[in-house]
Amino acid sequence: MIYGIGVDIVEVHRFDNVTIKFLERVFTPSEIEYASRAASPSQRYAVRFAAKEAFLKAIGTGLRDCTFQDMEVYHDHLGKPFLKLHGRLAVFSHIEQYRVHLSLSHTAQQAIAYCVVESITTPLS
Repeated sequence: MIYGIGVDIVEVHRFDNVTIKFLERVFTPSEIEYASRAASPSQRYAVRFAAKEAFLKAIGTGLRDCTFQDMEVYHDHLGKPFLKLHGRLAVFSHIEQYRVHLSLSHTAQQAIAYCVVESITTPLS
């Protein structure tokens, strides 16, 4: 059963001249390290920001009771993106209740993320 869906699109150039303070507020150390190794870090930052926004839209809460640091974008060994969730968002990582599906894409100008949160438990009647 679909719990929620979210999509977000971001202009990559918005991440061209961001401050370290901004990066440290929005991204985890591992995300900053991953993005900084790229030829175009702005694309990686933009698509990760879009993923976090898409997830927040899918759960319908915005940044209430959580921070951008509570979400980390990773890739599995085949390159499939996924979110690691911490803090109050960790409930959405519990394998017996929810699955979070994430799709990311970007060009030199735009980054987009699509997120589906699937509820695995049967709703109470």
